[in-house]
Amino acid sequence: MKRKVALLRQLFADDEIILMITRFPRLLSYSYERIETRIALLRSRDLLDAFPSALILTEEVFNT
Repeated sequence: MKRKVALLRQLFADDEIILMITRFPRLLSYSYERIETRIALLRSRDLLDAFPSALILTEEVFNT
């Protein structure tokens, strides 16, 4: 879990992370790789604000 939080802290303010986890408690249950991959793709498209809701999408839906 420390790696996940460290990754999130590189991109989001602490208060944003707390809000994300409060709204999407499952956020930290996803693998580090899934979180990292989604962040990279969203960042490349300048859509990082969509991260919390995009994380819960299935691979099929996310990749369309």
